[in-house]
Amino acid sequence: MHPGRGGCGVGALADLGGQASHDLIALALKGLCCLEHRGGQIEGTGDGAGLLLTTDERYFARFLAPGRCLPAGHRLSVGVFFFPIGESAHLPHWQHEIDGVLRRHGLTPLGWRHVPVDDSALGARARNARKSVWQLLIGEGMVPGEELRRTFFRVKADLENRLRDVYIVSLAPKTLVYKALATGEQLARFYPELSDPELTSRCVVFHRRYSTNTFSNWYLAQVFRVLCHNGEVNTIKANRSAVQNLCAELGLGQVLMPQGSDSADMDRVVELLGAHGLSLLETVVRMMPMAWRDLPHLTPEIVRFYQGVQRALGGLGAWEGPTALIANDGDYLVGALDRMGLRPLRYTITHSGRVCLGSEIGAVDIPFSDVRETGQLDPGQVFAVRFHDNRILRADDILAHVVANTPINF
Repeated sequence: MHPGRGGCGVGALADLGGQASHDLIALALKGLCCLEHRGGQIEGTGDGAGLLLTTDERYFARFLAPGRCLPAGHRLSVGVFFFPIGESAHLPHWQHEIDGVLRRHGLTPLGWRHVPVDDSALGARARNARKSVWQLLIGEGMVPGEELRRTFFRVKADLENRLRDVYIVSLAPKTLVYKALATGEQLARFYPELSDPELTSRCVVFHRRYSTNTFSNWYLAQVFRVLCHNGEVNTIKANRSAVQNLCAELGLGQVLMPQGSDSADMDRVVELLGAHGLSLLETVVRMMPMAWRDLPHLTPEIVRFYQGVQRALGGLGAWEGPTALIANDGDYLVGALDRMGLRPLRYTITHSGRVCLGSEIGAVDIPFSDVRETGQLDPGQVFAVRFHDNRILRADDILAHVVANTPINF
């Protein structure tokens, strides 16, 4: 193994002023290409690359189906689906069934869009296994804003039980994913609209995959629905068992991805906890605990918090790496390093009001004169940007916030 290919490449960019721009997407695509030494490929087919964007409602509103409209003040969301190639006869049936499930859950389907792609950008193996990429425009319908995340989760669970041949790339109120079995450079050419200056995002997460414990395929390319990560989860057997026990107890059906990777299953659990009321920030803190038993400076409140997490979550609250994680749900951008600390995660804050996270500090081209602060997460630490007030949250602030808002005996 090449010494620089021990783990995937991850990164993220966010604007602290709340401004969505195409420039962030362009910088992320360049950064993705700079992570190529982190990614794997065989005969021109990459192990996977992807972007997670915040949804540009203005851009996607142009694709509403004729006769459909979005009521004033309602949120427009975009779901992304992989359909099998060569099954065009089944496509109308699948899309009609998906529309029906959305309506039964109170959401409003507003039209399907076949995403333009360039097959010639891919390697031969990726082309032969290619999926048909579609986006579904969704209105919030009769669902209150505070219930959207839970409702989208229920829709995903319902669809995955019904449609075994359809893969849901992303289905969330505020974000969407572009990914492919590709290298970083191939991803930008495969999805030409990523170069459209009218497509904007206020936060972009990017990932270049190096497959270690699983075979490469379109489904396992990252970014997943909420997160991407660099490394591996070595407690995955116990984690999966804990999830399956919880699902059986609550009657949730299948939550984990069939034949999924460790990071794919971690993504599903982050979604599960988020759908049941935890913020993304709180979820990551609970799932990736610091080495709290070995840190004598922690307050009694923090110690009781972690004891409570251990009692309440068991294997759901002990995802051990080595791993570095970046996640975004449209409310928070979160970077986290597990307590082993063997997959570095670095950050840069600029004078121009941007934050960059990544496995390599130089992946994104930032002029030296614009650098305000750089740093690296210590083992067990979390770094976050909260979008509603454009605030950077540091490790101590995050822990204090989560502990203060958690009943001790939960």
